Amino acid sequence: MSFAQVIENYEILAALTAQMRNAAEHGKWEELISIERQCDSLIASMKKIDAETNLDEATRRHKNQLIQ
Repeated sequence: MSFAQVIENYEILAALTAQMRNAAEHGKWEELISIERQCDSLIASMKKIDAETNLDEATRRHKNQLIQ
């Protein structure tokens, strides 16, 4: 998998977590649960990809920024 694909996964995850926060702030619990399931699925698929992809230093920093 390419660096760009790994980063894209983390960008999607960051967007989903922002949606989760927004849903929680507005008391939209069903939406929150649905988004949480999407996150769980994405994270499960990312684990193997992350383990198999060696990132360069710049990409690793970008990934860490997205995680934060």
